Amino acid sequence: MKIQRVSLHDIEARIVSAAYETRSDGRTTLCELTFDNGWTERGEASCNRPEDFVAERGRAAARSDAINKAWPHFTFLAREEAFRANRGDAMCQSVAAKRAPVQGYVQGIPWSLHLEAYDAYCARWIPQPALIDLEGRNCRGGFHTSELDQLIPGWRDRCGEIAELRARVAQLEGAK
Repeated sequence: MKIQRVSLHDIEARIVSAAYETRSDGRTTLCELTFDNGWTERGEASCNRPEDFVAERGRAAARSDAINKAWPHFTFLAREEAFRANRGDAMCQSVAAKRAPVQGYVQGIPWSLHLEAYDAYCARWIPQPALIDLEGRNCRGGFHTSELDQLIPGWRDRCGEIAELRARVAQLEGAK
């Protein structure tokens, strides 16, 4: 299992904003980094005496502290990506292989497309658990093709075998 090494550049590239604050004690700087996925990490730096405080050094040290706290999380993500790639991500494949019935379309559609249609349905009308409870007793048999035409125009193009192969190739290329 090949694990991608995490570098400072990798972490810095995902930072979208940094906010700094000097505490009222006059010697402590806080830094909050926001990453591209919305996750935040906070760092802190202090000097011994307020008269030794240099704002620029405090910001640099607090940022460094926040990055050091974030580093184990990025290492975990790299290991997780390698693990999933190594096992072929069987768990995700089982969800990806799941298909939902469609009235008037014998082969059904990928579960992810079914959930997308359900989200569009809920945005227009009200949630209907019977549309997603396909294994329970309340299933109405999935969407009809005419409903899918309204909810997700072009759905047929997205659920063909070629579209699924393209999506899988893109997923595998992204895991490199």
